[in-house]
Amino acid sequence: MTKRTKLGILRQLRMRVVPMAFAALLAVSAAGCGKVVFVTGLDRDELFNVGDQSGSCRELRVYLTTMENRYKEDYGSDVFTRSGNETVGNSLKENALERLVKVKALNQIASAEGILLDETEVSDARKRGAAYMESLSDAEKDYLGISALDAEEMMKDYLLAAKMADQLISDVPREVSDDEARTVTVQSILVKTYTENADGSRTEFDESRKAEAKARAQAIRDEIQNGMDNFLGITFSAYISKYNEDSVSTYTIAKGDVDSAFEEAAFGQQVGTISDVVETKDGYRIIKPIATSDEASLESNKEAILQKRLEEAYDQAYDSYVSGMDCQLNEDRWNQIALCEDPEVTTDRFFEVAAGN
Repeated sequence: MTKRTKLGILRQLRMRVVPMAFAALLAVSAAGCGKVVFVTGLDRDELFNVGDQSGSCRELRVYLTTMENRYKEDYGSDVFTRSGNETVGNSLKENALERLVKVKALNQIASAEGILLDETEVSDARKRGAAYMESLSDAEKDYLGISALDAEEMMKDYLLAAKMADQLISDVPREVSDDEARTVTVQSILVKTYTENADGSRTEFDESRKAEAKARAQAIRDEIQNGMDNFLGITFSAYISKYNEDSVSTYTIAKGDVDSAFEEAAFGQQVGTISDVVETKDGYRIIKPIATSDEASLESNKEAILQKRLEEAYDQAYDSYVSGMDCQLNEDRWNQIALCEDPEVTTDRFFEVAAGN
């Protein structure tokens, strides 16, 4: 793996926060780290440092082996040797490092903020460490090279990281109103006011061509109205097939999904009615609402809105900390880390036990 790739790994310190188990938080990441220094020597078994926190080769081996065996369960025992999967092992190794770095980074933030585990949480960590050790065979203990004390400390780190993650979003409002969560499904005919270039960029129409597009959209709207007035029986879908310049004809829209003019027309009309010509960022649209959100979708939308709200608040808080953190990675030790080839090592329960399951 190149230095550039490893730099990317250690920049993966920000994680997405959603209202679910902390283990899920560790699986997703985005950018956010300070200076990265590549070194050839750290103390003892240290693999990396994040601020004052360090991660060991033993800890990474636990994370990597857990994830490796999960992959084998999900995708087959030959997932890492199967033709076409040559890079899967390296990607998994990088993902395991990202997870461990995130836990250590959150522990560093907790230290700076004076956040500690209470007696009950320390007791829970001790029990979970013991439970993890009990789940390991002698062969697995030998391979991982961890002691009961190591397992306990890893559980403490994990629980403190989860506690700090919760703390970072503790002030975020959890209530989402029905109005925020409403959606409307519409059919739309678009007359574009731009051309798309070969590289995907857009060239907007000048005022003359824009006026022509508006006139064409109005003519389409008049044709639709004439068909309605004279009971010609032509469906809106038929007009879509004939005139729509958009790659999409049906949208389900929540508040904030589209530009304000499109949103106002979509939410401001009754189902089954047809709008006047509406100027939007993509061109002139004729819009027909066909359905609004039911109770089930309303609750689902509330969950999605809350998740997004938590993610954004978390990212902002987390970035303010990790942007100034320095990271050190021992390249020699990193290059020696490999997937396990011992068929007797099948442990996959670290994250499950750490979550209290």
